[in-house]
Amino acid sequence: MTPKSRKRFALDIVVRPATFLFERGQLGEIQRVLREFAPTWSREARLWRSRSEQRPVNLAKASALEEAIQESTSKRAPLAQALEEQLGPSSYDRFLGSVELRGPDDSLTVIVRADEYVLAPSAGWWLFANEVCLQVRRGTVEQTAAAAWSAQVCEALCAALSPLHADVHAWDEYDAKNLDHEGGGTEAVGVDVSRHLPGIYWLNFFGKPYCELIGRDRLLSAPASEVRALDDGVLLRLADDPLEWASPAYKAVERRVLDYIGPAYFFSKDEPGRRTIAPTFDLGVHRSAPCFRVRNK
Repeated sequence: MTPKSRKRFALDIVVRPATFLFERGQLGEIQRVLREFAPTWSREARLWRSRSEQRPVNLAKASALEEAIQESTSKRAPLAQALEEQLGPSSYDRFLGSVELRGPDDSLTVIVRADEYVLAPSAGWWLFANEVCLQVRRGTVEQTAAAAWSAQVCEALCAALSPLHADVHAWDEYDAKNLDHEGGGTEAVGVDVSRHLPGIYWLNFFGKPYCELIGRDRLLSAPASEVRALDDGVLLRLADDPLEWASPAYKAVERRVLDYIGPAYFFSKDEPGRRTIAPTFDLGVHRSAPCFRVRNK
């Protein structure tokens, strides 16, 4: 299936902050970026739990997201207590909460997840714990072409949050690179960031640990459509159109960039067992900036 054959437009912006989102005013910065780039949507945004459970949220209020995430944890508390009584205390007891924001239609959904851990344990893997995900489901947002709007928002969030990593991808691109549909189900693969980055996509932000691991100058000289410094990281874009991810031209640029940077830093569905390289994070760190060491190359 080619990306153009999909019936529904689907583009995702995913930003992975380097610290617990309740710190450094990051939630307020997320609200500011949403109000700046999606003012109409922001005025009509709603906290969404289900079709029968939703309510307006005032993103102009400085503490709106923090209060909503705190509320989400209190609603889960009875279930968490019951599970603890049944299964015993969690090995990874910490604050963990999330919210979903929707507007008057399905064009944009925003999901914010806050976790005291820098990386979150999951079935033997370690995942980016804090995350801001914007799901764009129409070709324009606030009267701007979705690809251009997504690139602008990703850049603004990276400048504001100094994340570990961020990317913008067509959903089909992520499906092809990181979802396994064997056996009739769907499983995410290649997402253990203690081993590698999940992949390289249409737009990529490499934060401080990856600049130190790969080499900032090397990233800045990669043969991509656009490469430039941003905050303490590097922003790299493969092509003009994210929906062309399966085209020969896009694939040729992707191959050149991977060969130049080094494919060992990224997961490959075609070679899932190959040797990979990642920063050495001190796993299970609470609340503070991630402590990592660059492995000897």
